[in-house]
Amino acid sequence: MTLAVAEPFVAPVDLQQYPSYAMVVPYPVDLATIRARFENQFYRRPAAAQFDARYLASNAEQFNEPHSPIVRRARLVTDLLLSIIRRGEQIPRTGCGIPLLRRRALAGEAATQT
Repeated sequence: MTLAVAEPFVAPVDLQQYPSYAMVVPYPVDLATIRARFENQFYRRPAAAQFDARYLASNAEQFNEPHSPIVRRARLVTDLLLSIIRRGEQIPRTGCGIPLLRRRALAGEAATQT
């Protein structure tokens, strides 16, 4: 993502800077990990990608104060990412879309609506 609001979530949390993060957050996830998983067709279903996307906000909420700016940013990025996944759009800057299975499902839905 090229949005400034997403910058804190582009790469894994620096454990040198935040050593307690690994003790507080059991399932760390970031945009680079999600992007790599899309590129490697790791996600078999949209729900799996949505699961990871939701953890961006969940992890921020666990590690930070509930109404802090970083939590608000995490929620915004999560909502945007969930919307992208739900609509089956291309993930920005990767050139990688949703897995073939999801594209086929969307094509089937479109065919039944006409």
